[in-house]
Amino acid sequence: MSKPTGQLQSTNIGIKSILNPKVDTAVENEKVDLKNAPYEKVSGEAFEHAWKEYALKAQRDKNNSLSSNLKNANPQLGSDLVVNITLKNSIALKEYETQKPELIKFLRTKLRNHSIDIKHTVLENAKFEHHDSKSKFIKLLDENQSLEKFRKLFNLDIEA
Repeated sequence: MSKPTGQLQSTNIGIKSILNPKVDTAVENEKVDLKNAPYEKVSGEAFEHAWKEYALKAQRDKNNSLSSNLKNANPQLGSDLVVNITLKNSIALKEYETQKPELIKFLRTKLRNHSIDIKHTVLENAKFEHHDSKSKFIKLLDENQSLEKFRKLFNLDIEA
């Protein structure tokens, strides 16, 4: 049995990983000889299988947030071998960007086609909702008009 190190073995995203991202230059600097690289035809079914396999690999490596982001990314393989994914927010984007070189390398070797690339879009609500008492009441009032009657009946003030 090994001695405890006092540090968590999880690779989930946290404040330290956002402020001080670890850059894996070995994966980024690895050059592939594109003249001798394989370019086999990629089917949609094979691509989906490889994508799910990488998400499962991330889950096994205890990187649950990346696994969840990849499962919910809704990957679409285009005819030009560009994978279009949709990420829910900027936190998911940061986690994805740290793993993108490894993911692309995995897909290229698994599918035997080195022209595969990934493009992403981020779905983030531009509208910011204020969560003070008055805005909550107004939102509830839109759903149920009888709340205004109760507010007047009991002579209640809504705090701002």
